[in-house]
Amino acid sequence: MSRKVILLHGYGGSGAELLDAFAGLTAAGYDCWAPDAPHRCELLASGYQWFGLTKLGPQLAERVCSAGNDLITRLPGGEWREGPILIGHSQGAMLAAYLALSGHLGDGSAICVSGLLTCPADMRANAEGCLTFIHGQQDDMIPLSDLHGHLAEYASPAVCPRVVVVKDAGHALIGSLVDAAISAVHHLGLRSR
Repeated sequence: MSRKVILLHGYGGSGAELLDAFAGLTAAGYDCWAPDAPHRCELLASGYQWFGLTKLGPQLAERVCSAGNDLITRLPGGEWREGPILIGHSQGAMLAAYLALSGHLGDGSAICVSGLLTCPADMRANAEGCLTFIHGQQDDMIPLSDLHGHLAEYASPAVCPRVVVVKDAGHALIGSLVDAAISAVHHLGLRSR
């Protein structure tokens, strides 16, 4: 049985783009599923969004939670629900972190590329999981300082975030950010066998 990987694209992206970016995982024997978010982008001419970006504020955690619960209903059955590796980029990274910490998908592990950690306040006290954040040092969309601020807010003995900073990388899911995410997947895949 091959290890399952769920790829969650960022705002304006698509599942097909992630399948292309992470083709090396399929070649290495991983079974990848990359759904399109259910909504067309409200601020871009093309692509999809998991949740709207207008008026984020304090409603951001609730929007991430709602999008995560919606995605759970769309998952293929069986082994897709039993500890897949979650990889998300940007908006998809927030979703991957939520799904990992919610306990809905197995062991609570996610690889979050160029994203933040946010979840509802009532979930913070009970959250458990290992999250790997891969972030470009030059990310001007979500500065590294914002990521560190969010991680400090969610400090808990049961949540063990790991941050990998990729020098000379920005926000886009290309090159060294993809390579770092694939390395993290291989690490998780080997650890779980």
